[in-house]
Amino acid sequence: MNTTANSAAGDEQSARPPGKAIMPLLSLRRHWLKSLIVFVVIAGVGLPVAWKKGTASYYGEAVIQVNFRYAPNLSTVQEIETHSDTQYKRLVQQQMRTITRFDVVKEALDSVGDAKFLWKRPAESERQAVQRLQGSLRVNAVRDTYLVTIGLENQDPTIIPLLVNAVVESYLRAAREDTFFGEEIRLENLQERRAEIEQSIAELSEGLEEAAAKLGLTTFEQGVQNPYDRTLADMTDALLKSRQARVTAEAKLEAMRSKHERLLALPLDAEAQKLTSTDRALLDLRAYLYQRRAKLVQTMSGLKASHSGRQAAEREIAQINQEIEEATAVKREEMKAILEERRVAEMRSESAELEADLLEAEKVEQALAERVDARRLETKDFMRVYADGVGIREELERQRRQLSQIRDRIDNILNEKDAPGYVRLVSLATVPEFPSSGGRKKLFIIFLVLASGAALVLPLALDFLDSRIQTPVDLHRVLGFAPTSWLPEVTTEADQALFEQQLERLAVALLRDLDVHGVGRSVLVTESLPGAGKTLVTHRLADELVRLGMSTLVVSCDPSNESADAEAEARRFDFGSGDNARPRQRLEPHLEQRLGPQREPYLETVPSASERGLVDVIAHRATLDEVIRRGAPGEADRIPFGAYADAGYVAKVLRLKEVLRELEGRYSLVLVDGPALIVSATTEAIVGICYATLVVVGAMNTPVKPLKRALAMVECADPEVVGAVLNRAPVFKGGGYYSRLAESLSSYRTTHDADEAQDDREEAHAKRASSHG
Repeated sequence: MNTTANSAAGDEQSARPPGKAIMPLLSLRRHWLKSLIVFVVIAGVGLPVAWKKGTASYYGEAVIQVNFRYAPNLSTVQEIETHSDTQYKRLVQQQMRTITRFDVVKEALDSVGDAKFLWKRPAESERQAVQRLQGSLRVNAVRDTYLVTIGLENQDPTIIPLLVNAVVESYLRAAREDTFFGEEIRLENLQERRAEIEQSIAELSEGLEEAAAKLGLTTFEQGVQNPYDRTLADMTDALLKSRQARVTAEAKLEAMRSKHERLLALPLDAEAQKLTSTDRALLDLRAYLYQRRAKLVQTMSGLKASHSGRQAAEREIAQINQEIEEATAVKREEMKAILEERRVAEMRSESAELEADLLEAEKVEQALAERVDARRLETKDFMRVYADGVGIREELERQRRQLSQIRDRIDNILNEKDAPGYVRLVSLATVPEFPSSGGRKKLFIIFLVLASGAALVLPLALDFLDSRIQTPVDLHRVLGFAPTSWLPEVTTEADQALFEQQLERLAVALLRDLDVHGVGRSVLVTESLPGAGKTLVTHRLADELVRLGMSTLVVSCDPSNESADAEAEARRFDFGSGDNARPRQRLEPHLEQRLGPQREPYLETVPSASERGLVDVIAHRATLDEVIRRGAPGEADRIPFGAYADAGYVAKVLRLKEVLRELEGRYSLVLVDGPALIVSATTEAIVGICYATLVVVGAMNTPVKPLKRALAMVECADPEVVGAVLNRAPVFKGGGYYSRLAESLSSYRTTHDADEAQDDREEAHAKRASSHG
């Protein structure tokens, strides 16, 4: 049940209504014949198509390898090397494009001679034949390998290896030309560079001899040094290290100061917030307050905005929120103070250590600088000349090595003009023996798969596009709130057991709502369109309320109910007979005859004078005591409609309101069995005078648009409480939770009835034995 007073708040707080329910098995069960027809039609069309279009095709391919790196000469100097996976992929893509290049394919087609006419069509030019071969070639890189496949698919298997191998050979020639492109130019440049280096070596040799004669040395080896040079080198090295240590210490100190300034400027809110969020005492306090707030929110649910209890709960929730914020703020400030003190102490310790290291480095550097200056004056002249000689010797050796490399490179180019490069042939194409695709069997299997898919999708599409209410989820989506309950379609004894359980849930929900809002006692039970089964729901619900201990009266305001006896019979189930008709629920048992061809004669029928009802009370022709029909034990009392010729008396809403108020004084709950909302305008007026309205929606026969119009009428009348019940909801047989629940309930009831019968027989036997004794 949903209260209209809380509808605005409910729209903001409730979850979004679910989407349309999709039940594949149930949809397939409903539309199995349509699915079978679609499957047969598609499969029947696919058989001749597969027989006519299913021509076998053959496929053959050659394989080449694109190396990640290659050695083009004897010295294994890597002329081309791919340093990353991206570069290698680009290299492979370039080779794949080269294979299908126009000039490569044209050369291949020309190389086969007269055999090219096996490929070239009669009315086709040579260029068109080449372009068609370009498009037909399948060049693919094999994943996680260095291999590339070159394939061709054709209906003639003999032409495949002829064309594929010709393309491979043409490509390999083009790849070798690309690998050694500009070979003569490179060779000429290398020879010119060799002459330049030979002249430079001669000049450097003369300079080295002059330096050796000046110093009186025979060699300029790096290890031969005088004592001054060795000592100066050691001291200079030590001085450089000390300067480096001093600069490093200064940099560390400066960096540390900058770091401290930035740290002092950084806020501690985030870290304080993190420590606050893990504080155990604060977490316990917040958990307690959150629990208290949740209880208040639960207490508020269902209360009007003007209710004093709701206002008090809202004030207490605001106070709880303020206490949480204040406790969190105090704890955060404590954590910030602790973090600030810790950070300042750490900064002072780090600064003191770095200042001591800097002072030590400055003293060491000053002492070493004084000693190096004194030693440098003694070795300055000797080292200058010696360093020149060493430099000349190193340059001379470097140019000799370069000259040797150039000579080797020239020899390799001259000796290996025909090197294979980075591409090599792995295998050539051969004549394929078996077809690869396009057979009749495979094409027919494709049609079977399509037929199966269409046969499965069609029922889902039909149910998805069906605008009728089918499941409680559909009703939830239209209402905007969950329906009060749902009642299954009764076709078996197991369904009846589930129906009774769901009816009990509905009665308990109604009692719970009245206990919360206990100011009204009249509930209108209506439907959007006739035939939803509201009369059965009304009487069975009234009987269930009586069983739960609430005095209940059923008042019939629906002229379509023929007589009081018929209304009483509407509470029972009829499982079919005779012609093995499908078991059904007896809802409005005479409605179909009156709304069908027999409508006019029915309107002229006048019941006997002895049968009085509600219209007689409204017309002041009878009292309530005279029209109330007392129910059997376990059944609710009822008031029939009365003389149908006086149906217009129901439109006297003020008099009807007086009658209902008088009945509310006698009974705890009055269920008003009203006409359908769309059919009768009187129903909208009855909604306004009843405390609650329960709309019964028939599954599988209630479109969405009429239901929305009916709900709009109810909303205009603005009752205190509005609820909805989905009746005749299908229960999937052979699986599912509710199917198993219905079976278990039926089994339990059968066992319970058998036990009671056995107890009665034993008790009767005991009585007979005692009487004989």
